[in-house]
Amino acid sequence: MNEIGELQQLESESMKYSLDILFLSEARCKGIDKETLDQGNIHIYSGRSDGVGREGVGMMMTPKAEKALTEWRVVYSRLLLAKFKSKECNMSIMVCYAPINDSLEERKDEYYKELQRIIGEIPERIMKIVNGDFNTKVGKNNQGIENVIRCRGSW
Repeated sequence: MNEIGELQQLESESMKYSLDILFLSEARCKGIDKETLDQGNIHIYSGRSDGVGREGVGMMMTPKAEKALTEWRVVYSRLLLAKFKSKECNMSIMVCYAPINDSLEERKDEYYKELQRIIGEIPERIMKIVNGDFNTKVGKNNQGIENVIRCRGSW
């Protein structure tokens, strides 16, 4: 989302499909912020604090969805928690971007422990949605499941 016009294009596409909430992982945003976009949608995001446009997660929502938003907080550049309240139910949404499988074991362990801790803090009566890119790599053999797991170059 750090290229000029990408966020606006994404906003237009989300409106075309009448999406109230859109989750963004590997958003490449810098810092932490909440902004109103050109067509009125709200964008909340968490990126790296060192100004590097890597990692990052976010959420784009309509003004209608924002009215149900009661809280949002950044866990760190790879985890964002948003809480919504509505007549039907209350829900907590985690937007995630996991370290790649080739990352150091300590880094991956720290990420998943933090994700589990946050999920564990949410009361059982609240609907939990965990969405994002979990960067799982299962190997090169995808025979028979090419539509589910694609190897590099087969996109």
